[in-house]
Amino acid sequence: MYYTTCHFKAMLLRRKKNNSEEYFLSIAYGTLEGLKEHLRHRGNANLAGAGGISLLHKAVEEGNIQKVSLLINYNCNVSISDKEGNTPLHNAIRIGSLQEQKL
Repeated sequence: MYYTTCHFKAMLLRRKKNNSEEYFLSIAYGTLEGLKEHLRHRGNANLAGAGGISLLHKAVEEGNIQKVSLLINYNCNVSISDKEGNTPLHNAIRIGSLQEQKL
């Protein structure tokens, strides 16, 4: 089968997108140590996955105060919105997590 340069670029972009989503999920659902490692080496506290869900959104949903505190210490954007316009604070209020609201 004959592929043009555009085909190759499209395949690479799809592969890169899938890998970045896999990476986001591994950090978002991983351990506190994995998150620390990511922040030390990549430094992106605002990493987001599909739907604009950020690491902070996921930490709040988990109710993981340690992850929330760590992300805030790395200057994550606490006002970041997902594609539906929800911020991590909206999620904390929705699930009734008072500790995250205080942070």
